[in-house]
Amino acid sequence: CYREYDEDKFESTRREFVVEDIKWISGVPPKGVNDDLGTHLSMKIRHGPTIVTGNLRIENADDNGNSDIGKVVLDKKDGGLAPGQFVVFYDGLECLGSAVISERHWIDFLSSGEWMKSPESEEVVH
Repeated sequence: CYREYDEDKFESTRREFVVEDIKWISGVPPKGVNDDLGTHLSMKIRHGPTIVTGNLRIENADDNGNSDIGKVVLDKKDGGLAPGQFVVFYDGLECLGSAVISERHWIDFLSSGEWMKSPESEEVVH
């Protein structure tokens, strides 16, 4: 079954996405990242100069708190997320690690029906 979509809505801003291949410089995830809400971090997405903030929560962690899958919930929507882009995580000026935006982000986005809704009038980060 093929369903048409509005490309503008598909490319509309988003706040949540899944990351994979998480790597921590210290080898250990930051404190709180395995909690229900995750931990609040600064992040750099893509090649632009903008630093954004949001929560990272690890999914399916092992006994040591490690996992290569996580969910990011940004404080403000970002309008250019795409699978394969890197996200670098910071605590202040300290670089903690990085991850890659997952293809799963698109599956979750399409399954949610968000692409069929009108974009909200929230501030957009570019």
